Amino acid sequence: MSTYANVKIGATELCVTHDGFPDEIVSVVRGYTREAKTKAKLGFIPEITVALIMADSNDYYSFFHPGTVEFGKSYIVNIGPRGGVKIHKERR
Repeated sequence: MSTYANVKIGATELCVTHDGFPDEIVSVVRGYTREAKTKAKLGFIPEITVALIMADSNDYYSFFHPGTVEFGKSYIVNIGPRGGVKIHKERR
């Protein structure tokens, strides 16, 4: 059974339909961050990571999808300038 969640990365809000929160979200974002490190300087890693996620989000099989869900958990993902990834549960 899939779980729905909203994820905010920077100023971008995305929807996730998957199991294994929040560890799996962090591992997927770290994969995008590793790819961003090969393409950009250290100061631009958060912006490049969000751009890579948004480029893949239109694919049907991608982990992240544009938009939000009404019912579900909400997480905030912070990407540091050197590529460190932290996740926090958003309090409503």
